[in-house]
Amino acid sequence: MSGAERATMIVTGTTTMGILEVAPISSGDVVLVMSAAGGIGRLLVQPGWDKPVEERFGPVTVVYDGVGGDRGRAAFGLLDTGGRHIVYGSASRQDFTPDPGALAAREVTSTYALAPLKSWPGGCASSRPGP
Repeated sequence: MSGAERATMIVTGTTTMGILEVAPISSGDVVLVMSAAGGIGRLLVQPGWDKPVEERFGPVTVVYDGVGGDRGRAAFGLLDTGGRHIVYGSASRQDFTPDPGALAAREVTSTYALAPLKSWPGGCASSRPGP
């Protein structure tokens, strides 16, 4: 493994831990991680499910969205009342920002998880404003 690959692993792991600090989960949460093929997604989950999330686990309480766009919108739609939509990227290269009215009506929050990480030593590569 090259030095660059080792450094990437450290940064990805640190970023993932930061996201979990912004949006901690508990044993009662049903979590949907978008883009589980990327570095952060791989650290958040161990993929391998074959049924729709709600059918297998019940109502979704947390969505970690690293995809955005139409898939992010669809995942947001799975959130139960009081759920949390945590954005950490936009692999689709399309933004999805939930409508404030929809957030209020469903008592759902949406947080751009990398925003607080900008204040960490070394900052954060992304400059996208929070939803």
